[in-house]
Amino acid sequence: MNDNGQRLLELCTYHNLCITNTFFQTKPQHRVSWRHPRSKHWHQLDVVIARRNNLKNVLLTRSYHSADCNTDHSLVCSKLKLRPKKLYCSKPAGRPCIDARKTANSEKAEKFRETLQENLCSGPGGADVTSKWQHLRDTVYNTALSVFGRRARNTNDWFEANSDEMIPAIEKQRAALLEYKRSPSQSTQQALRAARRTVQQTARRCANNHWLQLCSSIQTCADFGNLRGMYEGMRKALGPTQNMTAPLKSKSGDVIADKAKQMERWVERYSELYSRENIVVDAALGAIELLPVMDELGQEPTVDELKRAIDSTAVGEAPAQDAAPPESSQNSRSPKKLLVKTESRTGPEKESYSLNLSRRHSRELTGAK
Repeated sequence: MNDNGQRLLELCTYHNLCITNTFFQTKPQHRVSWRHPRSKHWHQLDVVIARRNNLKNVLLTRSYHSADCNTDHSLVCSKLKLRPKKLYCSKPAGRPCIDARKTANSEKAEKFRETLQENLCSGPGGADVTSKWQHLRDTVYNTALSVFGRRARNTNDWFEANSDEMIPAIEKQRAALLEYKRSPSQSTQQALRAARRTVQQTARRCANNHWLQLCSSIQTCADFGNLRGMYEGMRKALGPTQNMTAPLKSKSGDVIADKAKQMERWVERYSELYSRENIVVDAALGAIELLPVMDELGQEPTVDELKRAIDSTAVGEAPAQDAAPPESSQNSRSPKKLLVKTESRTGPEKESYSLNLSRRHSRELTGAK
């Protein structure tokens, strides 16, 4: 042990720390991390230090010689047992998103229409309006989810997109590194250098092709006027954005870091804001121009109006509270297929109920309030 090792031990003793590499019974090759180039002796230079109180959470600490970190030191990893803190969220978990891109498939769209028509025929007969609406909402969503499937998560990583080409090259590099560490010689060293060079060339080519394809798709969307695809490509290229928040300041301009004082500052701010009296003169109210009353907005929509409203829904919009995308309502072709059968109602009462139910469904699909 040299002077640096002695200083490290004194530091750990003074601050009640422990070196976790020495607390586990592992193989001798798993305790060392660096080999001297001339004497060929292995040494333990890379360590993982933890507090003695937290030593019970450390499961294992060892070296991994097969990991190529582009250095002469081996990788040292430590397995920990952590207890994550449970966070309580008042917002309930949402439904899985439906893959709306599959609505362009004619076979799946036809299957969705047939399945939806069959499921709607078996609706509740004598239930109230709320139960029938919930049955309609759940039927549309479950049918779309079973036919179109869940929306897959898009990856923006070029490595995962070219994993079939990158992983074999990395495996060859790892095998060459292990062979060099077992029997260091000029031939094994040259094989390791050639494997590293191959990995670098493959990685640069895959990354370059990924960015060229992404830039080409963005340019194609811009040329054809597909603004949605263009902005999606730009978000993939730029990555996730960070929401920057301004610090909360007091009246004097000092930054408030304490949470309790921040809450007091918000209470003070809104108390001053809402306690302020605003006097409105009658002459100002009289000067406001009154708009004519549109009585036609209170009338019930017709089937043709409902059909035009569904057909004019923008494609690609986010789903509303029922979690069904607008494409699912457009693939039904006719608003009559979205109506629940009401055998117990006859005459004008049945027609009025069906139109109100369809109007409510179309508003939720289009996100209208």
